[in-house]
Amino acid sequence: MKLHHTLALAALAIAGAANAATYDLGTLGPVDSVKTLAGGAGTVDDIFTFTLAAPSDVAIGAQDLEFTGAPWKLDGGSVSLFTSGGTLVQSAFTFDGSLTETDYSGLLAGNYYFEVTGSAAVAYAYGVYASADNSNPASNVPEPADAALLIAGLGMLAFVGGRRRQQ
Repeated sequence: MKLHHTLALAALAIAGAANAATYDLGTLGPVDSVKTLAGGAGTVDDIFTFTLAAPSDVAIGAQDLEFTGAPWKLDGGSVSLFTSGGTLVQSAFTFDGSLTETDYSGLLAGNYYFEVTGSAAVAYAYGVYASADNSNPASNVPEPADAALLIAGLGMLAFVGGRRRQQ
């Protein structure tokens, strides 16, 4: 009897299981990191981790891969980008049967992840890609000490110039 209950619970778990997994895209560069995934009915909550070696602009794209005549569809597909600490970088974007891409500008070097969520009544298939461009790194912000040193230097030049005119 115990085996019968265990089998029944396992069947229920498989039938209504959430489709969740984590995938490592490695260090992003100018060449796209691409993943195509498929699964059965249920909730989708997939995590894609990646690293930026330098400050970069990142492009993330997603597309629901609908098949003509097949009931495969990921409903409410959305992508959200987070820092490794779980802070939302930018609000989610949604995707469907057409390719949708969002660019994230000026991300600092470090670890990030994006989360793909949605649901499928029968089955689903979707593709995602991510790439990074660090040819335009974020500009450096001057420190207050640097600004103070610049102002002091300009003041000294004005002082010396003023004394020379008096002589």
